Amino acid sequence: MTHTVTPIRKYYNSDGDVAVLYSPGFGTGWSSSTVLIEDNDAFTNALIFDARLVRFVKDHENKPIAEDSADLHAILEAIDLATATTPDELSLPGFYTGGARDLTIAWLKPGTNFLIYEYGGAESIQSYDDLPFRTA
Repeated sequence: MTHTVTPIRKYYNSDGDVAVLYSPGFGTGWSSSTVLIEDNDAFTNALIFDARLVRFVKDHENKPIAEDSADLHAILEAIDLATATTPDELSLPGFYTGGARDLTIAWLKPGTNFLIYEYGGAESIQSYDDLPFRTA
């Protein structure tokens, strides 16, 4: 059984900026903890952009998010089903949700090239303009 991957619905603020989720606390990253499931880029992209997750994080601002939250897992299961093209591509069984406790929203202009850098589980967002590229 295969199906088409559902496009990610991003969350935009009133200024038109895109919400990007990341976990700045040390321990376990959020999108960077997906090392075991790197082959499912759609799942990883949904972890940082999905509007359902962003709303969940906004609802839990200034409150820690429990990694075993039933609401969080329901959203992740929906994302997993939407991003897998076959049952063999389900990512959630190999995904550790410990990074959820520090989830933070960064607001980026649409079209901004960025990467999520991880060190010791602490994630940070670096835009192309912030990186020290050299020009030949």
